[in-house]
Amino acid sequence: MNNKIFNLVAVLNEIFREIDIDFDDHIEVMNSIGFLHLFDDLKDYRQPGKIQYKLSDILLLCFLSIIYEGKTTCLGIYDHILVYKSRYEKYGLIKDGQIPSHDTIRRTL
Repeated sequence: MNNKIFNLVAVLNEIFREIDIDFDDHIEVMNSIGFLHLFDDLKDYRQPGKIQYKLSDILLLCFLSIIYEGKTTCLGIYDHILVYKSRYEKYGLIKDGQIPSHDTIRRTL
């Protein structure tokens, strides 16, 4: 991961910890300002026949995992998504209970 991006996300993580709001409040705030669609306009260069998850959803799930819990490994991100699966489903980031594996996250990143 690019060091500048990682540093920015680490700073955001600290800011959110200092604010001391819970996970649902994070998501509500992000949803209210359109943040949940941050990556929607990115061009997806993956092979079309092999895509199961939207690129924007995977990237946002990774971003939220890093911001909320400081998870920086693909396995850590996967574990975070698994724990908060129902909440992410509520906002449409996960569909039909299917979450990307840590290998899918790694390949995407």
